[in-house]
Amino acid sequence: MNRSSVCHTRKTAAAPAMAAPVYEADVCDPRFADPQLWKRDEVDVVLHLSEMDPGDPGELSGADLRLTGSGDCAVLTPEFGHHVLGILPSEHARQFVGRALASFSLPDYMLSGKLAEFYGEAGRFSGAELHFEGGPNPSLQVRCGEHVFGLAQGASLREFLNRAFYKASTGITEPTPEAGAPNVVCISKARRPGAVDRI
Repeated sequence: MNRSSVCHTRKTAAAPAMAAPVYEADVCDPRFADPQLWKRDEVDVVLHLSEMDPGDPGELSGADLRLTGSGDCAVLTPEFGHHVLGILPSEHARQFVGRALASFSLPDYMLSGKLAEFYGEAGRFSGAELHFEGGPNPSLQVRCGEHVFGLAQGASLREFLNRAFYKASTGITEPTPEAGAPNVVCISKARRPGAVDRI
């Protein structure tokens, strides 16, 4: 899916459906440091993911993690080129990002979010997942089976999570990252080794 040619459709009481262009705000680009820019609904927050085992330091994998829209219209999507690997819709995206932020430095904390198909039957899993691990070197991976499409770590990951949580919570009276979501799984070795809690 080419985001440069895609528009979000908006409806207002005064006008029929209107199209607004989509802009990308790369969290690692200092030009997008102004929060007033990335808080706008037509701006997607994007993080370019790194290779799991890079040949050169900082080598990108070609995969991106993107939060589109805001509030109840927010969608978290990992993409590889023009292919959308799956989606976490608004409530699930808020919960996943909120829990990852709250557990950023917790050792042995793991969180997994199964991604739904972008098209087709609602709630059908795409086979891909987001996998977060907290601790001294927190990381987030986009996986499909044993294959890792890309990895995010450190300050850029924290910045993405902060911005994504804000956008996904915009207009929500009380964002609740702890609320239950059937496709978000919490695995915490610190509490019960090998236990998987559905939250």
